[in-house]
Formats: sequence, C-alpha cells, structure tokens
Amino acid sequence: MNANTTPTSADLRTPVSTPSATPTEVQRELNAFAESVPPPTEDEFKRTLADFGWLYDHWEDPKITAHRGGYVAVLDRCIVGFADDSTYLRLECAKRLHVHPARLAVAWIDDGSDLTVLKCI
Repeated sequence: MNANTTPTSADLRTPVSTPSATPTEVQRELNAFAESVPPPTEDEFKRTLADFGWLYDHWEDPKITAHRGGYVAVLDRCIVGFADDSTYLRLECAKRLHVHPARLAVAWIDDGSDLTVLKCI
C-alpha cells in the first residue's frame, strides 16, 4: 500500500486469529517481515501519528468500542484489524496490506478492567 491507495472494504475490520506460534516466534517473524519491506517515509510516519490522533478523536465510536478488551490496527484512518495479541495483529495486518509494520497504529482499547492506578507520593 502506498500514499495513493487505501484499504479496500475487504481489508477493513478483519479479525486476526490467535497465533499458534510462541510470542518469540511471532516477534522474530515480525522483525523479518519488517526487513523485507521499505521502512516508512517521514510523511508515512506523520500519517501514522495522525492515525493515533484519529483513534483518540473517535474513542467512543461504536466501531472502536466494539473492540474493548483487545487491540485494533488503524491505517489511513480505517480500522484494518483487531485481535488479542498486538504483535501478531501488527504482523498479520502488515503482511495482508503490504505495508511496513511501523506504518500501523496499533492500540489497546481499554475495557476498564485493566487500568493501573499509580499513587504519587
């Protein structure tokens, strides 16, 4: 995917299955895939940051809240996948969409049960 393309409707909101590989194997595969595609340009990094901003701005959108308790991947302001494992989600979406893994904005959608409160002394 390049700057002139966007995900097709078939690419959007695709659930990613649970990996059968170990976390170390998934990370190794992610690193190998990242080395096989061009790294994001400065403009693409800016677009990824904009995707995080879009996610924040739409935090209460039902398309996002439907995935509370899991991770979502966003590319060009579109949810392109969701899963319970962020590394596997990043790998599978990057491979499917033919983008560098760093091009995806991947975020945990908090369901309220995993908040950590730190007491400042």
